[in-house]
Amino acid sequence: MSESVKGCIYIVNANEGEYIPFKNIPCARLGTVPLNVVDRIDVPNAYELLQEYIREGKLKVSRFEDKSPEQLEWWYRAVADYMKEKDMINTPNCSYARFVREKLPRAWEKYINDMR
Repeated sequence: MSESVKGCIYIVNANEGEYIPFKNIPCARLGTVPLNVVDRIDVPNAYELLQEYIREGKLKVSRFEDKSPEQLEWWYRAVADYMKEKDMINTPNCSYARFVREKLPRAWEKYINDMR
């Protein structure tokens, strides 16, 4: 890889009700409102950090292209069900809802159709 991508990991203070848990990722949370950033960890090369996490077993990567149509449908349904469970129709501009709308339009479509 010729170019590295820099980034940072934000450390935030969040009160109950300002975030929701990810259903299948116990340590992850999703902010539903803007959160107060109190610190950050600079990541000079995101690709290298992710590769390190894969080597250490901290991160498992599964490729979209390797999924069967049935696996993809299950995944879209799981995403739509999660959004329904979290009532994201009322927070359509939270980062997760925006991500799904922009990057997983089939899951977003399933979710919207379920809400009708």
